[in-house]
Amino acid sequence: MTAPVLTIRHEQLALLQQPLLERFVEDAATRLRRCWPRSTARLGDDVLKARIRRSIQTARGHGFEDQRNVLRYLNLSFALGEDFTTSGTYPWVSPLVRQQGLSPTERMDRLVARATSFLALEGPSR
Repeated sequence: MTAPVLTIRHEQLALLQQPLLERFVEDAATRLRRCWPRSTARLGDDVLKARIRRSIQTARGHGFEDQRNVLRYLNLSFALGEDFTTSGTYPWVSPLVRQQGLSPTERMDRLVARATSFLALEGPSR
């Protein structure tokens, strides 16, 4: 006898993933408060978490799916501004984000290295 097949609809899967996302948002908020105390204090808790959720979606849109790369993306969003990938303020960002032939981690490594060099010259905005 064959076991019944369990079918999970997309909406059900999203509901199952929601607690994991919220835990990640909480953890990310804690890390960002530690790394960017002035910037995060100005935002307040609800606004910070909303910004984290938006940035997670943007990071995913660029192919950064795993927690480590998303956390790195979040840090870059505080170092360079929430819209750093689309603002045009940093013309070197877009080519690195969209670079073909590299894994998401390799693209993020290059993005972080370039941002680190830039910030070393310009100074952090904490």
